[in-house]
Amino acid sequence: MKVKIGDTYYDSKDIPVMVVLEPFDVDNLKEMFQDSPNNNKYMAFMGAHFKTSEDAQSWMADEFKFMSG
Repeated sequence: MKVKIGDTYYDSKDIPVMVVLEPFDVDNLKEMFQDSPNNNKYMAFMGAHFKTSEDAQSWMADEFKFMSG
C-alpha cells in the first residue's frame, strides 16, 4: 500500500501505514469498486485545498515517487 499525504508518499513496504476510515469512506469505497473495479485511488480532503476539480484530479494523477518521512 502506498499513501500520499500532501506531496509526500509513504510505502508500507518501508514504513508501517494505517488508514482509519470513517463510515462515509467505507460506503464510498464499496460504491467505487462496484462502479469501477479497476480504480485504485481514493482521496479525502476538506474544504479549499483545491480550487477546481481539475486541480484535485491532477494531484491524484501524480506518479508515485517514494520519499521516506
